[in-house]
Formats: sequence, structure tokens, C-alpha cells
Amino acid sequence: MIPLSSAKRIIIKLGTGILRTDEGLINDLCIEHLCKEIHQLKQKGIEVILVSSGAIGLGMSRLKINKRPTELKQLQACAAIGQSQLINLWQKKLDAYEITVGQILLTREDLDSSKRYTAVTNTIQQILESGAIPIVNENDTVSAEEIKFGDNDTLSAFVAKATESDLLLILSNIPGLMDTKNQNTIIHQVETINKDIESLATDTQKETSVGGMISKLSAAKIATEACCGVFIGSGNDTELFPKILKGESVGTYFKPACKRL
Repeated sequence: MIPLSSAKRIIIKLGTGILRTDEGLINDLCIEHLCKEIHQLKQKGIEVILVSSGAIGLGMSRLKINKRPTELKQLQACAAIGQSQLINLWQKKLDAYEITVGQILLTREDLDSSKRYTAVTNTIQQILESGAIPIVNENDTVSAEEIKFGDNDTLSAFVAKATESDLLLILSNIPGLMDTKNQNTIIHQVETINKDIESLATDTQKETSVGGMISKLSAAKIATEACCGVFIGSGNDTELFPKILKGESVGTYFKPACKRL
């Protein structure tokens, strides 16, 4: 069973694929539903941290670019243009529940440096204590190759580790880890991420996204080793959270490798 109701602090990572449509439009219905679920989680006393993709995708849409750029300067420009749209979008949608958001933009250096690490965790803690929601994204406008997380799945795992979160939910248009050797049935629970599990992963084919199941499994490994459970499932399922709370078999749950003292 996925321990959502007993979690005190959770990370929800949202992929570009559920935040915007294939036509490049904002997926309003999906985002509005997620905001409702976030409000209900907060009503239960659960602290929520969002790791939201979408800045580069929204920037591409604004600039009418259909294929993800390969040049770093083009990606940085798309991120710069899309990031303001992304944070404004979340604030506008969460205004309906009188929830305030705080933007946190990170590079890997921020979590490698002890002083920056402390500053990041202290800021996130203060935002949570104020009743607001931290919205985290990679600072793509300044990230060079050597200081990039590479994808927001990995970023969400490091944030889960840094904030000692109980559960990381990675939501995208992927319904879970599929057993390609058994008619693509969803594996609902994974005890240990071993070579057999890793062999089931494939990469993404989306032009606006990076990662895929390979990056999600990598993130799950980082988070579970930090005593944080991980759930991978579809953010397009409007009944996802009620199903999880009812204990239904949905998505894939990776059990933490340890218990936090």
C-alpha cells in the first residue's frame, strides 16, 4: 500500500507531458484538478512540495518552436521565457484555494555546496511553515552541462533527499513501470531496484520532454536509498489520489530501502 495518508511531507513531480497538450496548449483541466488535490492534501496536514517541469515547453510554445532545441543557448532562452509563465500559471490556479507559491530554482551546485544546501533547505522549510508551497525547477537559464541535474525526475529525488520527505510522487503520462516481458502489465510494487527492474526501462520519445522510465528509475533509486518511498503513475488520472488513499492497485510503488531515524 502506498503510504500517502500517513506521510507528513511529500514531493509531487509533474512532467511536461501532463502540463501541456501535444499541440502546445496549457492543460488547464489537468492542472486545476491537481491544484484541488494539493489543497485536499494540505487540509489533511500533509506538507506539499512541487517539482514542476514545463518551463522549456511553455517557452517553446510561446516562441512557436515545435521541436526541442539542441543548442544550450536556445534551451536557456526557452527556459527564461517559459519560467515566468509557469510560476504565474501555478499561482493563478492555486489562488482559488488561497494558496501562495514560492519559486525555487536550483542547479546541482546548490545542493553540492554545504552553504547553499543549507540555504535551500532552510528556505523550503520556511516556505512550508508559512503555509505556502515551494515550486522547484532546475535553473535552466544558467545551468551548464557540468552542473545540470539533467532532468526533473533526478532533481525531484535530490529534493526529496534534502528535505527528508516521506514520499515522492512522479506523475507524467506514464501509468507506471510496465513489465515488457508480460504483455506490458503494470508492476504495482517494487521491493528492490535491481538489474531485472532496470532492464524494463525505456527512454522518452516526446519532442518536448527528457527522461522517460530510465530517468524515473534512476530517481527512484536515489530517493528510496534516502528512506523515501516513490510512486510513479499517471497525472492524467483524475481519480489517482482517491485510488491511492483507498489502497487500490494503481501505478508503481517503490518501497524505501531504509527507515528514517
